[in-house]
Amino acid sequence: MLDLYDVGPVLGFFFGLFAIIVVVLKQQQPTYRKVLLLLFLISLTWYCVTIYVVNSEKILSSPHLFRTGSPFFYLLSVSLFLLGRAYLNDIKSMGKLDYLLLLIPVLHIIELIPFYSNSEQEKLILIQQFVNNKDNLFSVDTSVIPTFWHYTLQGLLGILSSAFVLFNCVKRILSNHENIFKSQFNWLCFIALAIFLYFSIATTAFLVFKPERTFFQFFSTISFAIILIIIVLLLFLSPHLLYNVELGSDKNKKPKNQNPKSNLDDHLRMDIKKNIEHYFKNQTDFLKPEFRLQNLASHLNVNKNILSQTINSVYSKNFNQLLNAYRISYALEKINDKSWQNLSIEGMAENVGFKSRTTFNKAFKENTGCTPSEYISKGL
Repeated sequence: MLDLYDVGPVLGFFFGLFAIIVVVLKQQQPTYRKVLLLLFLISLTWYCVTIYVVNSEKILSSPHLFRTGSPFFYLLSVSLFLLGRAYLNDIKSMGKLDYLLLLIPVLHIIELIPFYSNSEQEKLILIQQFVNNKDNLFSVDTSVIPTFWHYTLQGLLGILSSAFVLFNCVKRILSNHENIFKSQFNWLCFIALAIFLYFSIATTAFLVFKPERTFFQFFSTISFAIILIIIVLLLFLSPHLLYNVELGSDKNKKPKNQNPKSNLDDHLRMDIKKNIEHYFKNQTDFLKPEFRLQNLASHLNVNKNILSQTINSVYSKNFNQLLNAYRISYALEKINDKSWQNLSIEGMAENVGFKSRTTFNKAFKENTGCTPSEYISKGL
């Protein structure tokens, strides 16, 4: 018979394992996002496993599992933050920020190495002390930083990371006047809200009320089990989460009205136009060869489909044509500068983001009616 305190971790384990299997076998998202979601699910699931092993006192026969859940508690918050950022900003590969944040659980593992390297007998002495003291969450310190401060740091990190994801989800939904956004990102909102509520309540509880260890762990595992059940349901109810279907995009749904102007509110379109022009006037990132529509969308905090539609309707151009026009405009401003006088055509092309002389010449002629060489020779 399962003890009441074992219900949460057992449910969490089975639903977590099921969700992990579904994601591994079925999810068709970019590898980076898939790995982040798996890290998030594994963190929740493994914490449930370690709590079950401790509460059932099976830890006494598997002492090497003790304190293996703590690094995953850090990883939980880090993976949620990176997952939310990846989906909201359409990020598909790791960057410097990812490596820095992933150092947090790694550093905690390093800090725990002295304990992990202890003999089984030495671990059992500490574990027996921990198991016998059910009233105190912090009865055993096994790392350089006291357990109390790890709980505090884990709680604060969880609150901050989930609040960041939740805030940006809600902001994205409210800033775009289409119901389509709610369908596309509501799963992320639900998960971030659930994690935020858990960490807020749990952190307040252990800092202010100092609950018994068994009750605190019961609350944690029941919360995680509920979150994992929600995730399993979302995997089946939100096909875009599994299959990378971008709801409302032209690839998946043919719009009823072919006139792009009718699909956007005039005020929203003009606001986006104003922000586009302000960006190109004050920024130079668009001169980088790797600059794409998503980069501009992320900077303006606008969905890339809405941004593309705005560019088409306002400028009667696609994004690449608009980008080339601003790059050529920049080149025209610089072409008579002393710093550019010794540049070859290839050098000019490289300075404004073109990868070859051919594409630069073509874009230059489309925007000025002549090639760069003709423009210079005419002294225009």
